[in-house]
Amino acid sequence: MNSKNQLAPRPLYLPCGRTFRTKERKHAVEVMYRIGCGGQGTAFLVNNLDTGKKMVLKIFHSKFVNDDTMKRMEFLVEQRLYKLSQVFKPPRDIVLQDGFVGYVADFAEGNPVDILVEQRQVNLLQGLIASLILAQNFASLHDLAILHGDIRDTNIRIAVHGDGLTISVIDWDNILAPGLPSAPCLGALRYMAPELSIANKENRFISPTLATERYSFAAIFYELIALRHHLAGYDQSAESTHEAICKGKLLHDPEDNPGPIPGGYPLAIMNALLLNLFRRAFSLCFSNRPCLHEWIDVLINAMHSIAPCHFCRKPFFVDPAKVVCPYCGQAFPTLKIITPSGKHIVINSSEIPVGRADLGGSKTISRRHVYFRKLGPDVYIQSVGKLSTFRKNGKGWQPLDDYKLVPIEHEQCLRIGDVELRLMRCDMAGREV
Repeated sequence: MNSKNQLAPRPLYLPCGRTFRTKERKHAVEVMYRIGCGGQGTAFLVNNLDTGKKMVLKIFHSKFVNDDTMKRMEFLVEQRLYKLSQVFKPPRDIVLQDGFVGYVADFAEGNPVDILVEQRQVNLLQGLIASLILAQNFASLHDLAILHGDIRDTNIRIAVHGDGLTISVIDWDNILAPGLPSAPCLGALRYMAPELSIANKENRFISPTLATERYSFAAIFYELIALRHHLAGYDQSAESTHEAICKGKLLHDPEDNPGPIPGGYPLAIMNALLLNLFRRAFSLCFSNRPCLHEWIDVLINAMHSIAPCHFCRKPFFVDPAKVVCPYCGQAFPTLKIITPSGKHIVINSSEIPVGRADLGGSKTISRRHVYFRKLGPDVYIQSVGKLSTFRKNGKGWQPLDDYKLVPIEHEQCLRIGDVELRLMRCDMAGREV
């Protein structure tokens, strides 16, 4: 973490078995071992002697023992953010003992995001769900102008339990809120917005803002979904990292034909809505960066649009513009409708209306009776006519639900009004495959 004083403090040593008592609740905690040393303090795993629970004790480095730090810690203890969400792991109580100043917080299980990504411990859906949970939990805090202040990979812990996830956000020392002093640190370089990176390079301190936190969250979302950092390939040194950040763009944008990208999924798996948010999020323009409420809407939409390629079975986000698999490059086949008169209608776009004029003029068919939709590798029908649309199966003709998108397949038969249609697989030009 970069602060006004760039000298790295020495980690504190505390012997195993040493006990501390918290200020307000008078809980006794016993030191087990040191688990980390950060920019503002040293963290220890401790045992709460009153409850038997594992907790974390953080002791601040001497240069951070001041009135500003106390105000932030008192605010966090008073707010009890852990009651709002189990995702939040802020200080529960303050420790003032033997010249040490610190706090105790709940222990966060799981691995930090960087380890999770490096070891590919989450799949595409899980990365998306983790991003959505973070966005949902922090959106309400942002609405209150409360910022974590140091969103980065190591401050987000995720435990994977089969298909389930437990997510924790730790290290709230840099919190920003109305009435609190400015945050003491800039954060981690790889999650800094351009304006913070420029200030850091110039050895000039500015406080993180809502706009910079939006940038940091976008970097985390990118990492969880794409399974690589948004600066991958550009972060060989602090200088190259700074230059990449200051480009103010989505560095792996598929529209730029970036070539081979180290690790993760090809960015072409994303849909247009996700790509649009990432392009805006890494912008130099503060006001262009999407808020977390925008992310929530797009992430929920994306959750319902994951599908596997029919050829290689790898998952991606379905988008009407996708006509080939982003992994194996195979063109997605489609379907064509064959009418009794021999007319062929190729379903090669996201909306193909079919009605009375297309099917011989029968009065049993509405002017717009159905819509056929090509979405990624799949084809759907949506019945909107006055009379039902039917599909034939082993039980005979079964009516389709009105206005609902229903998947259809090769060699199925449909009945619209009194006209029967056959479905045949073809390429986007209508040639049978």
